[in-house]
Amino acid sequence: MMAENKMEAVAQLFGKKLNEEFKILTPKGRIRKVKFTADRGLLYYDDFEHEWNKNFGFLNFLCEGKAEIIE
Repeated sequence: MMAENKMEAVAQLFGKKLNEEFKILTPKGRIRKVKFTADRGLLYYDDFEHEWNKNFGFLNFLCEGKAEIIE
């Protein structure tokens, strides 16, 4: 038996919906476009590569209050 996917609930904790794009301010002062997804977790948009990538730290930063949602 598989555990229930909790990403929709995590997104709701931050007032967001799955696949809704928004911006965060990281602890290093960078602005990143991110989104919560059901299958890959929190993704950020890489402007150089022009693709969505996973960064485990950004979700931790949000949960720990070290990053903030700015848009």
